[in-house]
Amino acid sequence: MNIETLHENVGKWLSDSGSESGTVLSSRVRIARNIEKNPFCHWANEKQREKIYQLLFDPVKSSNYFAGGLAVRVDELSKLDRLLLVERYLISLAHSRGMKFTALVVSEGEIISTMINEEDHLRLQVLHSGFQLPEAFELAMEIDKDFQRKIKFAFTREFGYLTACPTNVGTGLRASIMLHLPALVFDRQISSILQAVSKLGLAVRGTFGEGTQSIGNIFQISNQVTLGKSEEEIIVDVEKMVKEVIGHEHKSREKLMKNNRLRLEDRVGRAYGILTNARMLSSRETIELLSTLKLGIDLGIIRSKTITAVKINASRIQTQPAHLQKFEGRELNHLERDICRAKVIKKIFSKRRG
Repeated sequence: MNIETLHENVGKWLSDSGSESGTVLSSRVRIARNIEKNPFCHWANEKQREKIYQLLFDPVKSSNYFAGGLAVRVDELSKLDRLLLVERYLISLAHSRGMKFTALVVSEGEIISTMINEEDHLRLQVLHSGFQLPEAFELAMEIDKDFQRKIKFAFTREFGYLTACPTNVGTGLRASIMLHLPALVFDRQISSILQAVSKLGLAVRGTFGEGTQSIGNIFQISNQVTLGKSEEEIIVDVEKMVKEVIGHEHKSREKLMKNNRLRLEDRVGRAYGILTNARMLSSRETIELLSTLKLGIDLGIIRSKTITAVKINASRIQTQPAHLQKFEGRELNHLERDICRAKVIKKIFSKRRG
């Protein structure tokens, strides 16, 4: 893998595989760990951050799980490359700010990634396509055990793993599902559903996680607390609630097809027409139109070898600002990005496969 060519493809977690792929875009497990007897990142000075980096970077990148992948110093990357990594869900917005001695190690295919010196010393992420939370959890636990053979993490019998944020203390585990819920939004049921999820102790976030808004009818549901429950209990709780949300989305889709099929078909057709013929497309408009188009594919309104869910997933990633500028090899203003975005959409949809 190479940072300069990363924008040309998308990660395997966008392959539209796994169960419930029509509704569940991805399953993610993230684990937070800190090296014992070292200050948390927000308390550490530059020298201490350098020590943490040196203790982690080589052991992580030398793991067999990252063979053939990418290992970079985030603080040494350009602002554009850091934004590119955010757009690919490989680093957080906080990690992209370029603080000294930050690093990223990514596996081939981008299923596994590890941030070094973000909020915690180490944050391991496993991303799978579709509803595969137990599989992502199992892989994350395997890698965590591999790391613990080389690194001594801060842990107490009373509190479990110690983390920079109190809500992560305990297991240090955050399990999240990225859901595509256009029918619930269309049917105006989304607010009540998400309020019920929040009341049961789960967090609902936007497209890029904490502090972001939902765009294109995409929502993330995750656990809020990691203390007082085992890793397995957290996974079961998130799975159970997500299954209920999926059930409501399926019912809303059936209702739409029964009561508003013509209106829905018209909406899907318009989305297809604009995406494949527009000369300029804004970022928000593109994401919203892609959401409608994906719903049309999932419901069988569109049956095409050239317009597929995989291509829609690729389009969501590759039409973002940093990706467009990497494609063009230069900085683009807003208007130039809108023109380039329309061209990229046409190029993706014109390919026979994917």
